[in-house]
Amino acid sequence: MIKFEFLPSADLKAKYDLRVVSKAQQKMNAYIHALPIEHQARFSYFDDAKINEILNCLPGDILGHIYDIYGRFPELADRYWPAYFIKDAPIPAGVDKYGAQTREEKAVLDELSEQAIAYLEPIAAPELTYISHLLMSLKGAVTYSAKREILANIVKAARGENIATEKFKKIFDDWINSFEDVFSYSALSLDIGHDITDEWKIHVCLYCNDEPIQTKGSRVRFRTDLDHFYPRTKFPFLAVTLSNLVPAGKTCNQSYKGNKDMIEYEHPFVRGVGQSRVFHLNTPFGKIITEENFSVSVVEQGGKLDLNLSEFEIAHNYENSDEIKTWVADAAGTVELIVGCNSPQVKAALLRGLIKADKPSHRERHKKFKADSINQFAGKEIVSFF
Repeated sequence: MIKFEFLPSADLKAKYDLRVVSKAQQKMNAYIHALPIEHQARFSYFDDAKINEILNCLPGDILGHIYDIYGRFPELADRYWPAYFIKDAPIPAGVDKYGAQTREEKAVLDELSEQAIAYLEPIAAPELTYISHLLMSLKGAVTYSAKREILANIVKAARGENIATEKFKKIFDDWINSFEDVFSYSALSLDIGHDITDEWKIHVCLYCNDEPIQTKGSRVRFRTDLDHFYPRTKFPFLAVTLSNLVPAGKTCNQSYKGNKDMIEYEHPFVRGVGQSRVFHLNTPFGKIITEENFSVSVVEQGGKLDLNLSEFEIAHNYENSDEIKTWVADAAGTVELIVGCNSPQVKAALLRGLIKADKPSHRERHKKFKADSINQFAGKEIVSFF
């Protein structure tokens, strides 16, 4: 994963403050005034200064806002991210496939139901509509199929996989459901989406450093996805936070990342791969490297970054890329020439044919992979990632 230095220009920030922050402030003021009177004082927490702070926060401060807001407003966490309360629910994954025919199978579901009830009872405060709903539904379940379905819903909620269907939304008061309307991503996307991608000029997906995402077209303009690193469905107050918007490839955004909450993962505006080796090529000893006789492995980096490398299947996807295979086979012979060459000019020309080391990694595909592979072939560092 590639790190990008998040530093909006004065011009972009001025547009953002005028067209996004000020509108969110106005909507929040209207939202608070429309709340039931007993909630208005507490929700005044979201005054103009706080909205500005949330929307303009630095990438490393986002998690602090998530836990602060959901700690202060548990009814919002209950609606948008119930995993905040029940991420450790003692229900096994795959419970929806458990049988309910034999006495033994029914006994298992009975035991799991009792465990779930014991787990939920001390959590289900009056303001937690959904958690209380799960508890009461499980207590009132009279068939084993109903128990199994509720247990499966608990697992989904604990893993952040529950979907806000219309049936789900009907459980909550309208004022809780309408909280997300304050922060309109669709308006931001239409208004300054191109301003963001045009300024940052991130031409390669930061998650994989593989998929090209350059803006195209003049008559019909296309821009890449602006991924919500922390999903807006779970954290609606981050739907238009500038530091939460990551230009990304469709595969990483929609297929790999999807709606995962990403709490345990590294934000690409905070940390990415560094100078230490990430990629290692497993090659046959004493044989010429071809497109088909090597494999790719990833070296552990420590901390959250390893989860990113695993989540986006970096080793697998690089190993199975035809483009990578061709490059590796060509690079192995070229590096051998570079190491044995006495001309600095020729060395530099050959090396530049393998990697544009002077280009930033958000504009040079596979830059970290190429740097690590070249240095591995050379047996020493002859090219720097930075």
